[in-house]
Amino acid sequence: MPPPPDSALTFQPLAVVRSLMAIALGYALHAYALYWITEMTWGGLLDAPSTILVPVAVVLLLLSIVVGGAVAGNLAGRRPGGHGLAVGALALITLVAGTFNQDMIEPGWFRIVGAVVSLPMAYLGSELLTPKKMQPRRR
Repeated sequence: MPPPPDSALTFQPLAVVRSLMAIALGYALHAYALYWITEMTWGGLLDAPSTILVPVAVVLLLLSIVVGGAVAGNLAGRRPGGHGLAVGALALITLVAGTFNQDMIEPGWFRIVGAVVSLPMAYLGSELLTPKKMQPRRR
Protein backbone atom coordinates (compact mmCIF):
# COMPACT_ATOMS: atom_id res chain seq x y z
CA MET A 1 0.00 0.00 0.00
CA PRO A 2 1.54 3.35 -1.00
CA PRO A 3 1.92 6.05 1.63
CA PRO A 4 -0.69 8.79 1.77
CA PRO A 5 0.13 11.89 -0.31
CA ASP A 6 0.83 14.06 2.73
CA SER A 7 3.05 11.47 4.40
CA ALA A 8 6.61 12.13 5.49
CA LEU A 9 7.69 9.18 3.37
CA THR A 10 7.32 11.05 0.10
CA PHE A 11 10.63 12.21 -1.28
CA GLN A 12 10.86 15.94 -1.87
CA PRO A 13 14.13 16.77 -3.62
CA LEU A 14 13.69 20.54 -3.35
CA ALA A 15 13.19 20.27 0.41
CA VAL A 16 16.42 18.27 0.67
CA VAL A 17 18.30 20.85 -1.40
CA ARG A 18 16.82 23.64 0.71
CA SER A 19 17.93 21.89 3.90
CA LEU A 20 21.45 21.30 2.61
CA MET A 21 21.77 24.90 1.43
CA ALA A 22 20.49 26.20 4.78
CA ILE A 23 23.04 24.12 6.68
CA ALA A 24 25.85 25.13 4.32
CA LEU A 25 25.01 28.82 4.58
CA GLY A 26 24.68 28.70 8.38
CA TYR A 27 28.04 26.96 8.71
CA ALA A 28 29.71 29.24 6.16
CA LEU A 29 28.58 32.25 8.17
CA HIS A 30 30.12 30.76 11.31
CA ALA A 31 33.36 29.77 9.54
CA TYR A 32 33.78 33.23 8.00
CA ALA A 33 33.19 34.89 11.38
CA LEU A 34 35.62 32.49 13.07
CA TYR A 35 38.31 33.34 10.52
CA TRP A 36 37.94 37.07 11.12
CA ILE A 37 37.75 36.66 14.89
CA THR A 38 41.06 34.81 15.00
CA GLU A 39 42.72 37.21 12.57
CA MET A 40 41.45 40.19 14.52
CA THR A 41 42.51 38.88 17.91
CA TRP A 42 45.68 36.84 17.37
CA GLY A 43 46.61 37.78 13.83
CA GLY A 44 47.45 41.36 14.65
CA LEU A 45 44.69 43.15 12.72
CA LEU A 46 43.68 45.11 15.81
CA ASP A 47 46.13 46.82 18.10
CA ALA A 48 44.49 46.52 21.51
CA PRO A 49 45.39 44.83 24.78
CA SER A 50 44.68 41.12 24.97
CA THR A 51 42.65 41.64 28.15
CA ILE A 52 40.03 43.25 25.94
CA LEU A 53 40.42 41.24 22.74
CA VAL A 54 40.28 37.72 24.19
CA PRO A 55 36.91 38.04 26.00
CA VAL A 56 35.48 39.82 22.95
CA ALA A 57 36.76 36.98 20.75
CA VAL A 58 35.07 34.35 22.93
CA VAL A 59 31.76 36.25 22.91
CA LEU A 60 31.96 36.69 19.13
CA LEU A 61 32.70 32.97 18.71
CA LEU A 62 29.59 32.11 20.70
CA LEU A 63 27.51 34.61 18.75
CA SER A 64 28.75 33.27 15.42
CA ILE A 65 27.61 29.76 16.39
CA VAL A 66 24.22 31.06 17.55
CA VAL A 67 23.71 33.12 14.38
CA GLY A 68 24.83 30.22 12.17
CA GLY A 69 22.25 27.94 13.79
CA ALA A 70 19.58 30.64 13.52
CA VAL A 71 20.27 31.21 9.82
CA ALA A 72 20.06 27.48 9.13
CA GLY A 73 16.84 27.17 11.12
CA ASN A 74 15.22 30.14 9.41
CA LEU A 75 16.18 29.14 5.89
CA ALA A 76 15.22 25.49 6.27
CA GLY A 77 11.62 26.25 7.11
CA ARG A 78 10.94 22.94 8.84
CA ARG A 79 12.55 21.47 11.93
CA PRO A 80 14.79 24.43 12.78
CA GLY A 81 16.34 22.66 15.76
CA GLY A 82 17.67 19.82 13.64
CA HIS A 83 19.20 22.18 11.14
CA GLY A 84 20.79 24.18 13.92
CA LEU A 85 22.22 20.99 15.39
CA ALA A 86 23.68 20.10 11.99
CA VAL A 87 25.49 23.46 11.91
CA GLY A 88 26.66 22.84 15.48
CA ALA A 89 27.91 19.37 14.55
CA LEU A 90 29.90 20.75 11.60
CA ALA A 91 31.35 23.43 13.87
CA LEU A 92 32.20 20.78 16.47
CA ILE A 93 34.02 18.62 13.93
CA THR A 94 36.04 21.46 12.46
CA LEU A 95 36.91 23.00 15.83
CA VAL A 96 38.08 19.66 17.24
CA ALA A 97 40.05 18.90 14.09
CA GLY A 98 41.53 22.40 14.21
CA THR A 99 43.00 21.82 17.65
CA PHE A 100 45.42 19.33 16.11
CA ASN A 101 46.57 21.84 13.49
CA GLN A 102 50.19 22.85 14.03
CA ASP A 103 49.91 26.21 12.23
CA MET A 104 47.03 27.77 14.15
CA ILE A 105 47.54 31.28 15.45
CA GLU A 106 44.97 31.10 18.25
CA PRO A 107 45.52 29.11 21.45
CA GLY A 108 44.10 25.61 21.67
CA TRP A 109 41.72 26.47 24.51
CA PHE A 110 39.84 28.84 22.18
CA ARG A 111 38.89 26.04 19.81
CA ILE A 112 38.10 23.68 22.69
CA VAL A 113 35.70 26.23 24.22
CA GLY A 114 34.02 26.57 20.82
CA ALA A 115 33.77 22.81 20.43
CA VAL A 116 32.26 22.31 23.88
CA VAL A 117 29.46 24.83 23.36
CA SER A 118 28.86 24.42 19.62
CA LEU A 119 25.90 22.02 19.78
CA PRO A 120 23.88 23.74 22.51
CA MET A 121 24.55 27.24 21.18
CA ALA A 122 23.57 26.34 17.60
CA TYR A 123 20.40 24.63 18.84
CA LEU A 124 19.61 27.61 21.03
CA GLY A 125 20.00 29.99 18.10
CA SER A 126 17.86 27.88 15.79
CA GLU A 127 15.04 27.45 18.29
CA LEU A 128 14.97 30.91 19.83
CA LEU A 129 15.59 33.03 16.75
CA THR A 130 13.23 31.20 14.39
CA PRO A 131 9.82 32.90 14.13
CA LYS A 132 7.07 30.88 15.76
CA LYS A 133 4.94 30.86 12.61
CA MET A 134 7.63 28.81 10.85
CA GLN A 135 7.83 26.21 13.60
CA PRO A 136 5.25 23.43 13.44
CA ARG A 137 2.92 23.03 16.39
CA ARG A 138 3.87 20.22 18.72
CA ARG A 139 1.11 17.94 19.88
